[in-house]
Amino acid sequence: MKGIIRISNTSDVITNSSSEVFVVKTNRPNIDLKELISKHHKEHSWHGVRDLDDVPSGLKHILTDELIELIREESNSGSGMGGECSVYDWRDGFERYKKYNHLTKLTVEEWAEKLNKPLEELQSIVVVDIDWECRATINMLERDFNIINENDDAYDDFYYTQFVYGYQY
Repeated sequence: MKGIIRISNTSDVITNSSSEVFVVKTNRPNIDLKELISKHHKEHSWHGVRDLDDVPSGLKHILTDELIELIREESNSGSGMGGECSVYDWRDGFERYKKYNHLTKLTVEEWAEKLNKPLEELQSIVVVDIDWECRATINMLERDFNIINENDDAYDDFYYTQFVYGYQY
C-alpha cells in the first residue's frame, strides 16, 4: 500500500507495500518525532499476539474474539520484516548521500542544492519504514493523520529513496 498522509500544518506521510513506509513532513523537531514514533512502537510491541489464535476453548469466555481483535489492533507484532520499525530524517539522508557519492566535505546547503529541494523542506521530513503487522503504530499514524492512497498524484517516493538509501534522485 502506498499513500500520503497530510496533516493540516504538521505532517505528510507516505506508505508502500511489503512494509509500510511513512514520510512525515513536520514543523516539529525531527528528533522529537523520531523518538515519539520509536517509543510508541516499542511500548506496543508484543510478539505473543500470534499465540492468541490458539486460545484454549475454556478461556474463550475471557478472551472473546472481539477482545482478541482489539489486542491485535493495539499491538505491534511481526511478519516477514520481523516487527521492525526504522525512522529516518534529513540527517540520515545527508550522511547516506555523502557516503554513496563519496562527498565527505559536502555541506547540507550543497546537498539541498544538488537535490533541488529547499533545505527547510528536507529538514521537515521524517521517513518511517515499518512492518505491516505493527498495527498499533500504523493505527496511531492513521488515526492522527489524513491518509491519501498511492493512486493520488501527490505520491512521490523521493524522500524514502533519499533518506533511506542516499541515492541522488
